[in-house]
Amino acid sequence: MDSSNGSNLISEEYFHRDSIKVFYFDNEQKQFANIKFVGNFRVNDIIETNITLHLPTDKLNTAYLYLNQYDIDTITFRTTKSSDDCWTSYPLDSISINGKPVDVDPVDFSFLIKKEVLK
Repeated sequence: MDSSNGSNLISEEYFHRDSIKVFYFDNEQKQFANIKFVGNFRVNDIIETNITLHLPTDKLNTAYLYLNQYDIDTITFRTTKSSDDCWTSYPLDSISINGKPVDVDPVDFSFLIKKEVLK
């Protein structure tokens, strides 16, 4: 999202869907996580990924959001394992983007990446 006006930089085609990737390194090999673009009644082109399923829990992990050749964000996060009688989940324990802490929605664990862009 554009930090100056709140606009969605994917919907406005500042970043193009076909160039966006999420990846991490496993034993120095680049691995890509699945992503899909989702939306709701308010916002379109939200990036959804399963990256947390690929990396260990209770450990600080690093993933990269490739938006284009000039813009790659570093995402550092930790998940924890939470189990009860019915299921196991892996909620976010902490997350930062480019070294800065991020506010995460406590219900769906979504967060915004705000960027200063020159148009």
